[in-house]
Amino acid sequence: MSSGCGDVLSLADLQTAKKHQIFEAEVITGKSGGVATGADIDYATNQVTGQTQKTLPAVLRDAGFYPVSWDFSIGGTLTAADRDKVVYDPVSKTWYSYAGALPVTVPAGFNPVGNADWKPQTDPNLRNDLKLVPAYFMEVSEISTANISAIYDTVCVGVRYVYSRSTGAVDGITKIESADGAVWELTSATGIYASDFCTDTTSLMKAYTTSVALACDFIIDKNMTGLIASTDDPVNPGNNAFKSVICCVSNSTIRFVGDGALRLANQGRPQSHIIYVANGVQNVNIYNPVLEGDRLTNTTIGEHGWGLTILQSSNIRVIGGTFTNMFGDGIYIGMKWGTTDGTVPGNIYIEKPVIRQCRRNGISLTSGENVLIVNPEIYNIGDYGGITGAMPKSGIDIEPEADEGTPGYTVPRLINCEISNPYINGAYTGLELNIFPNSLVAEVAVSGNTTLVNVTNRGLTATRVQPNGIGKISINRVVFKTPPIDFCVFEMMGNDRLFVEIGEISDESTTAGGDRNIRLLPRTADPVGQGLSRNFSNISVGKCSSKISSFTLLAGISLEQYFLDINIGQKNDPIVTSLAYTAGDTGPAQMRGFIGGVYTTTNTAGIKSKLYNSTIRCNTLAQSGNITVDTTGDFRELTVGKFPNSDVVNSVYVSGLNTPGGASMHSANFSARLTFKNNEGTFSEIISSYGTWAV
Repeated sequence: MSSGCGDVLSLADLQTAKKHQIFEAEVITGKSGGVATGADIDYATNQVTGQTQKTLPAVLRDAGFYPVSWDFSIGGTLTAADRDKVVYDPVSKTWYSYAGALPVTVPAGFNPVGNADWKPQTDPNLRNDLKLVPAYFMEVSEISTANISAIYDTVCVGVRYVYSRSTGAVDGITKIESADGAVWELTSATGIYASDFCTDTTSLMKAYTTSVALACDFIIDKNMTGLIASTDDPVNPGNNAFKSVICCVSNSTIRFVGDGALRLANQGRPQSHIIYVANGVQNVNIYNPVLEGDRLTNTTIGEHGWGLTILQSSNIRVIGGTFTNMFGDGIYIGMKWGTTDGTVPGNIYIEKPVIRQCRRNGISLTSGENVLIVNPEIYNIGDYGGITGAMPKSGIDIEPEADEGTPGYTVPRLINCEISNPYINGAYTGLELNIFPNSLVAEVAVSGNTTLVNVTNRGLTATRVQPNGIGKISINRVVFKTPPIDFCVFEMMGNDRLFVEIGEISDESTTAGGDRNIRLLPRTADPVGQGLSRNFSNISVGKCSSKISSFTLLAGISLEQYFLDINIGQKNDPIVTSLAYTAGDTGPAQMRGFIGGVYTTTNTAGIKSKLYNSTIRCNTLAQSGNITVDTTGDFRELTVGKFPNSDVVNSVYVSGLNTPGGASMHSANFSARLTFKNNEGTFSEIISSYGTWAV
């Protein structure tokens, strides 16, 4: 066990240590303040403990020795009458008497150690009164190799550990045997250092729990490799699904410094945790963790090998750190599978984690209250380096989940949860919202910019298939630096009051051309036959922006069975809409909401408004004929107009209306425009018009 630099000492610790040092100096020198210019004192008082101790010069005088006024650092002379004098050596902090011929002149800086004529006055009988207590002062670099005088009840190893005399069996950490056979018990520490005690998972846990018992930090300052996740969950002992390297306990702090890291060996199983926080644990702080999983070597089938796992617990704080090569997720926050007690993680704060090369997800947020994740950076999730990932292969996966097969299972919930400014570079899906459960309550904000780079398949997905949910998941701004296959995929079933609101989708890529797809993809073309709602709603995108291309809103399957109620973009956004899945597809059964952008048509065979944007411009040509826009089943506020370059011969017809005068209106005027809204079961509302429109 080596001494250390004490880099975790606080200012208060140093001030306390200084007071102990002054006390020691006063005891040894017999001078006030422990300095040569101080007044002579026979007793010293420890300013920290209040202990009063007779000084060594006073003890020496009682033994018939008298200190001289000088020491070995400045030199002096002993006369023939000075046989009863002792001289202080400030280097070895020991008093010496002279056994050689007198008189003798001592040069400045003389070293008496080992000199046959100079005798150290350290005999236990002489110094039995001292019993010097402050462990900060009797320093050794290694207890196990030291012979420690019986006058010391307490010693300090470097500036890290204080040990006191004890008895009983030794364990290498809390009790250690010195070379002389004495047993020493660890009573306090500035921190417990992995480099001093740890070689494997068992010793890591022992050192960690010792730090908690002593109310000090556990310092991981050693690159720990080849670790096995063998620490049992105390509530589920023997269950591999919950085994970890470090199973956290309440009121603990773990700091990674220098080369400190925890790196797994091949676990040979699909389930493991490096740091595991669960079972109601409270008040855990983790600073700059460096965790590496077994993605590169584990060839088992599965996906649940996690770096940092936070299950039911509270007041958990994680600052910085890197999470690399996990078999599953870098960070997982949620409930223990099969939970029935109604609890979820609470008051979780994670700041600036860097997550790389994980098979399944960078971060999974599945349940929690008051969870804040700030500025996560996530790289290369899923298929990477020749190793196949595990679905969904997302940078961030917000996926409330529970074991619905367990009677009385706890319904997952996400209350007051926020992820701020996530940066995702390399993933199959960037941000995934798998918001499945029945009766889900969710209040989640993804604030700032969600930046997506090198996301290959889907930038943002939102999937909801069960009813009775309530709440909102709001995403402020999604910025695409490179184009994926689909920018967004929405699979929302809107049979409840759970909404997904996106402030802006921004295409900042530099690759011109190609589709910027926003895909509507219900999970089945036959919702009634599958027992699902026909509603496809509760999704909104405030703005769609791109300087070099257009977004394409399209159907991923036939929408003929669905009642759409969605809001996508603003009127002048670059959005092209085509909701016919195949030729002849009539589009959604009903259409509500708003779709930004402007659709321009020259199709004299007529079009159905349900397939297109909320603003439709018709370009009639003299040789072509009239254009009819059929608005049957479209309950959006629509604007249908005539393109300014159109002729004045042919007309634009708007059919599917319900007015006192008939079901159709038309105009042949230049720039004619009609803004209206069909109302189910009653008359259509004419909001505004330009030009002459006849029924």
